[in-house]
This record gives sequence, structure tokens and C-alpha cells, in this order.
Amino acid sequence: MNLHTFSRKNKELLLVMLLLNSVAIGCYGFLFVSVKTKNEHASKIVNDIDAESTAESAKHSRKTLVAETAQFREKIQKYIVGKEEAVSFFELLERTGEERGVKVSIESVTKGELTQVGIEELHLTLKVVGTWAGVVRYIGLLELLPLEAKVKQLVIARAEREGEGPWSSTVTLSVLKMK
Repeated sequence: MNLHTFSRKNKELLLVMLLLNSVAIGCYGFLFVSVKTKNEHASKIVNDIDAESTAESAKHSRKTLVAETAQFREKIQKYIVGKEEAVSFFELLERTGEERGVKVSIESVTKGELTQVGIEELHLTLKVVGTWAGVVRYIGLLELLPLEAKVKQLVIARAEREGEGPWSSTVTLSVLKMK
């Protein structure tokens, strides 16, 4: 019978090889974890750069859009009563009536339901009293206001007494105003 016996030298050599292989496997494991960590860090940096690049691009696009639409926004603002111009607008309505020979009084001013950012809607109820020609001419001039105004309701009536009595009109007007 042939029995293979390991000599002491062979056993030591086998043990050294096992030890060296274990160290090599440990080094490969450490190297793998280290490379994985570096890759994750590099991927995070790339994602951060992409996010910042996208944000910068969006910011640049908004600035360009603001610059390109400046003249249009300026034009639109001419159709809206300014923040501090409400009183002068009311005075314009009354003064225009006086120039046409009618008496204009503002009965009420209420806020509308518009929910646009920076803009609100005002509903004005005007009482116009004068001759037929004066009242009709004034109502016609409301359509020519330098602002965007809509007539929501219009009632024209003759005074209750017969004859040459004055005409009266109640006009509900809607205008936009900056907040």
C-alpha cells in the first residue's frame, strides 16, 4: 500500500500558501470596497454637477425669457390700473363725465374673484346722471378707456317724472389692478 504522507515541510508550505491566499483575498476585498466607494462618490459628484448645470440652465432661460418679454409686459401693464393709481383712475372717470356734461358718482368698489398673482380685479358700480346724449356718449367713452375694462352690467332709465327729466344709468365696470 502506498500511503501518501505529508512531510512537515510540505505541511508548512501548504499552511504558508493558505495564509498568503487569505491575505490576497483580503486585499482584493479591501480593494473592491475601496473602488466601489470611490465610484459611488464620483457618481454623486457627477449627479450634483448635472443638477447644478440644469438649475443654472433654467435660471439662464428665465433671465432670457424676462429680457425677451420685457416690452410685452410693459405693454400689458398699460392696460392695468397701477398699484397707486386707483384714486387717479376714479378721478379720471368722474372728470370724463363732467367734460361730457353728466354727473358720475362711484357707488361701490369691490374686489373680484380673479386669483392671478400680483393682479386683482375691481368691480366698480358707477351712477351716471344727465341727458340722453350725455349718458350714452359717456358709456361709449368707457369702452375707449386706456385700460382693459369690461362692462359687466348696464342699466339706463329715465327719471320717474315725465317730460324732459334727466336720464340715469348704473354701470358695473370691471378693471384689473396691480396688487
